[in-house]
Amino acid sequence: MDRIILGRRGVRVGLVLLAVPQLLIGVWATLSPSGWFDTFPGGGRNWLPLYGSYDQHLVADVGSTFLALGVLLVLAAVWMERRVVIAASVAYLIYQIPHTIFHLGHDDALSSGDQIANGIALILSIILAVGILVASLRTGSDPITTGVGGDANAPRGADPAPQGGHR
Repeated sequence: MDRIILGRRGVRVGLVLLAVPQLLIGVWATLSPSGWFDTFPGGGRNWLPLYGSYDQHLVADVGSTFLALGVLLVLAAVWMERRVVIAASVAYLIYQIPHTIFHLGHDDALSSGDQIANGIALILSIILAVGILVASLRTGSDPITTGVGGDANAPRGADPAPQGGHR
């Protein structure tokens, strides 16, 4: 089982892999709301008009939300602090699980190939986020620092330094 649990490098790479699409979509939707709506996901495809009419306010809100989630995932990858990694993973899953359920049940407007590709990508991202969460929750072989007083270079399973200056 330990071989399939992500280590420190795997957690960091996984967080970045989850962050990049959020950041790209967020920047695109924020800078060009109608362009994003009309041409997402790109490559000659235009999925969003198939789900309903354009709403600039909704697109602006969605774009900034994608940016916020992407930034949180990047900060978790940079800081590698257990609580931040857990918070970022949980926040991502709170977004991604209902998003995936929606798409698995409502993608009839898309071509079969687009439905399959989208479904696979969404499910794989959930699996990755769960793997990151499981790795960050494990004790005894912690690949992530424990926070204030935690030492990323301490032996695995070592307690963080005592707080408040008392040693």
